[in-house]
Amino acid sequence: MINDQPLPPGEHSEPGFWLETSNHRKWLMDQATQQLEFFSASCRNGPGFFILGHDGSPLLGELQELHTTTRLIHSYALGHIAGFQGAERIIDHGMAYLESHHKDRDHSGYLWALEGDRIKDDRKLAYGHVFVLLASASAKLAGHPDADRLMADAREVLDQHFWDDDAGLFCDERNRDWTPFSTYRGMNANMHSVEAMLSAYEAFGDEKY
Repeated sequence: MINDQPLPPGEHSEPGFWLETSNHRKWLMDQATQQLEFFSASCRNGPGFFILGHDGSPLLGELQELHTTTRLIHSYALGHIAGFQGAERIIDHGMAYLESHHKDRDHSGYLWALEGDRIKDDRKLAYGHVFVLLASASAKLAGHPDADRLMADAREVLDQHFWDDDAGLFCDERNRDWTPFSTYRGMNANMHSVEAMLSAYEAFGDEKY
């Protein structure tokens, strides 16, 4: 007789819910370690990061987008907390690159895309800026000395230029000088802002988040 009841994944011989079993936890850690080892090759000798191909070799070009920089900081901050050796190098590299290249010293905020020392795309996107907040929160949990300064800057920019009180949501897109260039509002930036603000609350303890 066919059993219509779905069976949970994992070893049935282990007691407890399968997500909490030692085998599954070990599998998760092994997967994370493989990813951290693979993307460690992203770190350039100079500013910024390589974009890697499927074989782990750097792709041609020097395009560097804000979400790539910030997600590397976030991921390796989590790696540092989990004990991954060498994570500090990528955290430091990313934090320095945010300050030296992505940060817009003329209009505040963070530029979306760079190519070497040249600005490739000067838009200001809420999607990218909530990742800056996330990077600051994760860097704080990892003990990075520049995390507080980055958090304060990201928070000011998000509050001043993106938050829409009437809608209770972040606006999406601005020109470099903060003038609007579209009325588009999607959920992607606001979805990731939930991730960023929960992390910011965990790291900084500010109930505003």
